[in-house]
Amino acid sequence: MKADLALIKKITVGAVRIWEEERGVCFSRFTEEEEAGWYACTKVLGDRSRSLCGIRLEFLTDASELSFMLSTGNKVDVWLNGVYHRTVCFSDVRENGETKVVIPLKDQLGAPNAETRVAIWLPHHGGGSLSLLDAEGATYIRSVDFKHRILFLGDSITQGWNSDRESMGYADRVCRFYDADAVNCAVGGGYFSTATIGENGYKPEMITVAYGTNDFSRCESPEALHKNCKAYLDKVKKLYGDLPIFVITPIYRYDYEPRNAGSFDWVRKTIAEEGEKRGMTVIDGFTLFPKDEFYYWDKVHPNEMGFAEYALALIPQLQKVLKW
Repeated sequence: MKADLALIKKITVGAVRIWEEERGVCFSRFTEEEEAGWYACTKVLGDRSRSLCGIRLEFLTDASELSFMLSTGNKVDVWLNGVYHRTVCFSDVRENGETKVVIPLKDQLGAPNAETRVAIWLPHHGGGSLSLLDAEGATYIRSVDFKHRILFLGDSITQGWNSDRESMGYADRVCRFYDADAVNCAVGGGYFSTATIGENGYKPEMITVAYGTNDFSRCESPEALHKNCKAYLDKVKKLYGDLPIFVITPIYRYDYEPRNAGSFDWVRKTIAEEGEKRGMTVIDGFTLFPKDEFYYWDKVHPNEMGFAEYALALIPQLQKVLKW
């Protein structure tokens, strides 16, 4: 059973736009207006907004095997029945002259599954397009009824920057814990900008906002940072009203010496105060994982173990409010 555009739209999680081009099916986490907002910030951020972070194909099927291909884009993670199966690097696939990747839908001992829940996490650092999805021997490919809906807003840390695997950022782990349909609107290098958020048609049950570390690096003054933070949180509040909104203050960074925007401590406290003023739940980023050992070489981003610790510490704090 080959999936057409209509079916792919039904089984896609995390995209607000899906369309077809000659190269294949394309996906975006942002409306055209939001994407233009990122480009208005910088071309680099605009290009990064086209990554497929958090977008996945997730479905139930009685197929005996699955074939799929990306015409553009590189790494994807494949999960079968809630268990990580493998990472596919399509640069290697194309270099080897292969036209598709085949995944047998069997258990670890080789017995065929009566039904398989498949999740294919698309590239979180870059874009990509899907040229083939074929479920061999299937009588159905059915969308999943998720329990919850989450919107993630933030920068590279929420995007899962530098995680070796596409499905191992903290937001991805939170999604799996809650069995959530989610849209991850985080962009590496992102900062408080009202141009990057708007009506996108997605209806979450809760929202996380995790900006600040890039604002600390780039803002020309404390006043500018404060103004941008207030405007952004006001817009989030206007868009999502009384839904649970969690503001996560910046995690530790090794280069925390004062900048034009002020001290790192002042930045963290200012974001926390503005979140509290608007009735949002503030989570201290310093409480999410140790500052040693769990960082990537740049000493700003968590490594894969750091993302795991981040999620493990974040979920109980979310649960205090959500009680899901």
